[in-house]
Amino acid sequence: MKTKILISLFAAILLVKALFYLSYPKILREFDKSDKIGIVKKTQEIKIQNISNPINACIENYKDNKYILSFRINESSSSFIGISILDQNFNEIQPFSKIDVKSSTAEDARIFKFKNEYFLIYNDKLPIEHLCRAMHLAKLNDKNFKIEYKTILDQHI
Repeated sequence: MKTKILISLFAAILLVKALFYLSYPKILREFDKSDKIGIVKKTQEIKIQNISNPINACIENYKDNKYILSFRINESSSSFIGISILDQNFNEIQPFSKIDVKSSTAEDARIFKFKNEYFLIYNDKLPIEHLCRAMHLAKLNDKNFKIEYKTILDQHI
């Protein structure tokens, strides 16, 4: 009986994996071949001074042929959002800034530009007792990298 259950469970897992795999377009299923099919043109390691573990980065065009990079910084049991300005060769040209979102649990910011203004969308713990996380949208001052305002996108639906 145990063998039949294990075989059934194994078959179910294979079926789920196959459906998951087949539900993506072929170009995404073959992502490991992305350099051969033209999706990835070049890879380059970007160094951030004084940060040993920048992760989950996002890059956007910035002023004067530069780029702005957002990334997560993990420090012991806290996480923060960092911003760095890069030149056209993706070299850091000024020390990174830690963005003050009034929390030590902000993660995985994505920076984007809309009508010449920069915004961050990131997840963070909600300021309520049950400590759920939600997405936040923040307007970023592109001169001093301070948050001008933020909105919690959780609607408690």
